[in-house]
Amino acid sequence: MRLTLGLSIAAIFLVSSCGIKKELAEKTATNIELVKENTELKSELAGMKEQVKYLSTQLEIATGNQVVDGVERFDLTPSQIIVNAAEIMPQLAGEFTLAQVIEETLNREGSVAEPGTVYTEMVVLEDGTLTSFAPVGKSTINQQAQAVKLLKATSPWIPGEVSGERVKVRMVVPITFK
Repeated sequence: MRLTLGLSIAAIFLVSSCGIKKELAEKTATNIELVKENTELKSELAGMKEQVKYLSTQLEIATGNQVVDGVERFDLTPSQIIVNAAEIMPQLAGEFTLAQVIEETLNREGSVAEPGTVYTEMVVLEDGTLTSFAPVGKSTINQQAQAVKLLKATSPWIPGEVSGERVKVRMVVPITFK
């Protein structure tokens, strides 16, 4: 009788400890996943903090603040600064939109580029001249060359302005080939 009672207690203990071991294993796996996710989020947060710091610096420079991060910026003159946004953004001169001018040019001259959209970065100078063309994202060499050729043909533009002063503005322009 005592032996049966002892075996019953041992069996109950073993069964309950197996459940505890299983639960412990599940909790450990969940903990490992949470630690991994936490590490990824910390890395993402660090990247976002760097972006905020960079954009804050760019904003200080663009707004004419001569002290950035505690350092006087006498090395930069307003003519050296290229802004990514202006109070008045550059515009194509004339009565037509960029899309209309590009479509008309492509209809007149034809396109050697494959169908698709090409994003091209460019800088509009204070006098409206377009410079510093660079492809953004995936596109073929033919698409890139055709996009730059089309954009150069639209120069000069009406320049961008900040506080009533003409400024250099960096822009990304999409061009769609059909």
